[in-house]
Amino acid sequence: MSFLNTNVVSSKYFDEALGFLKEYQWIFNYPNTDILSKNILDEIPSEWIAYFNNLSFSDFKDLALCKYKNDCPRSLVDYFEKVRSLNIQRNKRNPKPDEKRLRKNHRLSHKKHHEIISLAPLVAEFCAEADTHQVIDIGAGLGYLSHMLAEDYNCSVLAIEGCPEKTELALKAQMKHHTSTREHVTFYNHFITENSAVELNEVVKKKFSNEKNISMCGLHACADLSVTILDLFLKMDRVKTLAIMPCCYHRMGLKETRDEREYFKCFPLSRTLKYEFDSHDASTYLRRPFLRLACQQTLITFLEMSDEQHEEHARNFLMRAVLQKAADEAGCYVSRLKRKSGKSLNESDFSFYLKNFCKNYKLVPKNSGGETELTNNFDVERRITEIWENNKDKFMLVEALSALQNSIQSVCENILLQDRVQFLLENGVNCDIQKVTDDNISPRCYALVAIKQ
Repeated sequence: MSFLNTNVVSSKYFDEALGFLKEYQWIFNYPNTDILSKNILDEIPSEWIAYFNNLSFSDFKDLALCKYKNDCPRSLVDYFEKVRSLNIQRNKRNPKPDEKRLRKNHRLSHKKHHEIISLAPLVAEFCAEADTHQVIDIGAGLGYLSHMLAEDYNCSVLAIEGCPEKTELALKAQMKHHTSTREHVTFYNHFITENSAVELNEVVKKKFSNEKNISMCGLHACADLSVTILDLFLKMDRVKTLAIMPCCYHRMGLKETRDEREYFKCFPLSRTLKYEFDSHDASTYLRRPFLRLACQQTLITFLEMSDEQHEEHARNFLMRAVLQKAADEAGCYVSRLKRKSGKSLNESDFSFYLKNFCKNYKLVPKNSGGETELTNNFDVERRITEIWENNKDKFMLVEALSALQNSIQSVCENILLQDRVQFLLENGVNCDIQKVTDDNISPRCYALVAIKQ
């Protein structure tokens, strides 16, 4: 099997990408709620602002795609050209999955259904590469992927799940919906750690034929789990191929925070990126906001928004930043009471929106355990109104900033993915990143695949 991205020179790529992100860290190196508190909009070059002020929401979609008009400032053109140069070409799988493969009584979301039926044939291909039908499914959950591998691809699956409740539910679902897989899919409750190889090798001896190789897969390789799986893959000699879909980078565990610098337990991972990370002093800007941007929904969502949705997004984005600035001035944290903030924001009904918005949040004083309801705090409400009045004309600029963030999302994710590819290469493993799912449906669209020589 030929791999495309092993041709990327990681040291050169990391050097250029980190230098670029360091220069433009004002685009992403903060929570979006802090754009007013940290005066982020003031960081945008004046010639860019003049250009943005003449653009429509449709033009902002082009910005996210690194497209621009003839009167675009030269410095912004340079920015877009650099972004393009840092976008790594990914192998795209050609086969389109059959959307009707899974049983409808599973009540899966369209997104998860699509992820499962997209990954399963890839795992089957790598089983063929290893000349095996034996698969370890890490983070198997309720067993949807495991059952599909058994039923449609004749695999024997050891389904590892760290949550006892999910393991119990998976066994019940197997008895109800997948009785034919009872001899082929074995659920095993085990929380994966860097020390799991010894235990899993013993379980494998009982489950699988000793003569055959094994493939490993994982659909929800969240946060540090994907790195732990890489370590497990290297330690288990019989496991010859790997196909996992990393996600939730922003949940990776911190090792240390010092003077606004952040150091993560599993990032950077490769020796190559660790060297460039130190050389570029990257602990000051490859922080949690960077990881969050790397794993956020792809720009497809931004591109498919209507003008009305863009306006609503920008105004709500700005309103939340107004609230944060007022809370910072009051020495408080902002705590969400409801998942969504209710009514969309129109300039003509700001006072109504404010009352509705304030019902959805509370302020928690930083120096005490008390809570302050926004609707009962006239001074804070008045200050929110003042900040809004001073910034309400900036909502188009906010959406331009969103477009810039979307334009570099892939660069951020590329750094994380290439770091893991380079780690495996440094350990003598042939590997690649392949685009597996349709990013119109799922932002989790990349799979890390590997074959031991």
